[in-house]
Amino acid sequence: MLAAVLQAAGISMGEQTATGTHEDQQLAALLQQRRRRELQRLIRQRDDAYALWGFKLPSRQILEHSLFRMLKRPYLVVIFRDILAIAGRRQVSRGEQLMGQLTQSLSEYHRLLEFLKKIDIPCLLISYEKALLNPDTLIDQLDCFLDLNLDGPTRSACRSSIEISPEIYRREVRNHQGWQGRLEEIHRDKIMGWAFVGKATVPATVEILINGFRRYSCRADKPRPDVQKEHQLETSACGFCLELDDPSELLQEGDRVSGRVATMKMDLRNSPLTF
Repeated sequence: MLAAVLQAAGISMGEQTATGTHEDQQLAALLQQRRRRELQRLIRQRDDAYALWGFKLPSRQILEHSLFRMLKRPYLVVIFRDILAIAGRRQVSRGEQLMGQLTQSLSEYHRLLEFLKKIDIPCLLISYEKALLNPDTLIDQLDCFLDLNLDGPTRSACRSSIEISPEIYRREVRNHQGWQGRLEEIHRDKIMGWAFVGKATVPATVEILINGFRRYSCRADKPRPDVQKEHQLETSACGFCLELDDPSELLQEGDRVSGRVATMKMDLRNSPLTF
């Protein structure tokens, strides 16, 4: 919701954003893969293109102190939401127990609050539920905090962008029910990422497609303790690495690589990537 409002206010929120959630996939991938030089280059490009630009990331990536050191004059807007609503959404999208998701939500909010206590940058805290009840107050707060000087038509566009669980968002949640995965890195001779179904008791089978017709299959059974910790999985065996051994199979410039969980027939996050 907040990313949609900022976009309606005329702020660029990224060139490659996820459908429904508005997350900045380009920025997220560079952060996750710790590709610092490319991240700095992207930030400089956006600084040159826009006087003011923004991005939406999940809280676990916002906790990266290194990100804020790269930004000229960062402002942080944090939206809080009822933890039961968060846990309920995750219960539906991940097929997991409600109490476990409540515990995870509390833990994530605790880490976020500890982070906010330590940073020294302008920060605006927003209540999702109150914003829905009074959109004009939300728009006033953003206008003042970011010094936007919004005119009447732009304010109307911001107000119109506010929806309670829009259909496109609900569809994305339904589409990802019971599984998660991400295509993370592609190199000339290997393709890497992670995927799991349920609690990852059995390794997921991942299908990799190159340019839509070359098809490979591999098991997501490599250790990924970071993914296990984040998603509270029973095992860390959820990473995959497809190695292209034959010289004729090596990726060429411009090749498009996509991945999906074989049983779901749906693309992994961050997919496709272009080599």
